Amino acid sequence: MKSTVLVLTMALAMGTAAAADPLAQKLKEAGSKDAVELIRAGNLLLEARRTEEAKRAFKDAAMRMTDKSEAALGLALIRMYTSDLHQAKVACRNLKEEYPSSDISSLCYGQVWLTFGRSARAIEDFEAIVKKGGDVRARTGLARTYALMNETDRAIETFRDAIDAGAGYEARLGLGLALEQKGRRDEALAALKATLEEQPLSSLARYHYGRLLGAGKEARSHIEQALALRPDWADGLGTLGDLLLAEGNAADALVAFRKASTLEPERGAFRLGLGRALYQQKNYAEARTELDKALSLVPSYVDATLMLADVELAAGDEFKAADLAERAVALSPDSADVCIGAAQLFHRMKRYTKANAYYQKAAALLPGSSTPLVFLGDIACERQLFKEGADYYAAALKGDLKEFRRSDIEARAKKCR
Repeated sequence: MKSTVLVLTMALAMGTAAAADPLAQKLKEAGSKDAVELIRAGNLLLEARRTEEAKRAFKDAAMRMTDKSEAALGLALIRMYTSDLHQAKVACRNLKEEYPSSDISSLCYGQVWLTFGRSARAIEDFEAIVKKGGDVRARTGLARTYALMNETDRAIETFRDAIDAGAGYEARLGLGLALEQKGRRDEALAALKATLEEQPLSSLARYHYGRLLGAGKEARSHIEQALALRPDWADGLGTLGDLLLAEGNAADALVAFRKASTLEPERGAFRLGLGRALYQQKNYAEARTELDKALSLVPSYVDATLMLADVELAAGDEFKAADLAERAVALSPDSADVCIGAAQLFHRMKRYTKANAYYQKAAALLPGSSTPLVFLGDIACERQLFKEGADYYAAALKGDLKEFRRSDIEARAKKCR
């Protein structure tokens, strides 16, 4: 079964994109309504980086409006999204001259400063609006600026203030991302779900909700819907590839990663994705080529180093595999995940002493984790050290049980005799 992004690609090639593309349909419907709907469509298209379509929506809206400030703001922000700081500032200055009594120029400047990382200037413009009780979007902009400055608690409070004041879906989206940054996953998911209920055509809300779900068909469905809204989105394609790989669908994952790496060829993560997909297909020669590319882009890329070790082991070169596993640990000696990855590789080679040492190190780095204790139990049982294995399994049952069910550990213990 083909993923949505592949179906959409075919639809675009056949000229039937309007049927497959919700934002194209939104723009078409807005054109038959009023300027306000065109502005909304334009903002959604701008969020999805579809600047030419957004430009058309804003220009069409301007032709129907007496006060053209919102359309002019949209056109100014297009300059910002195309990384043209000078032209964006000129557009904001023009807004100030044309609408001197409106908040629109300060909103424009605030968004521009925020986008180009000039937080102090952004705060100055947004706060000027907030202090006089002006356009509520300034509260959202202020919260986004605090989030950019890693003042996350302050950002959360300000996003909530913006929502209470009647701000649009962008405030709920920002709140969700800020809550995620604080490790409050369930609250973040609730905020992102509320965002989608308010604005189901937000590509960012759709993407981040699926990404935060993390796995499964529901997560993939949201990522695919995000890509239907924003087809040429490298991050979305990369996330889709990861989800497809987790489902064992290496063929479609390969398509997603190839498109992502074509869009952003210097991103090592997409080369790693290609390597993982090719490894699942047992195409070790091409997997090695892609992983070598990833490491040429990011020489200290631990995940690519470990993946290449897996490829070399599968291809029959235990010496190279062991060398790469050691290199990965040297690159990230305090990472329990890396230690477990290296240990698993040595474990598969039946190099029990090395594997045991790295599992022990992972256990020390992750006190209370069941995972390394289960693997230590496995090694002990394979070496017929049954009492030692039983002790490790017993300790694992008292741990966090994050990656193993109790019944799985009990079954392992039962066999260890």
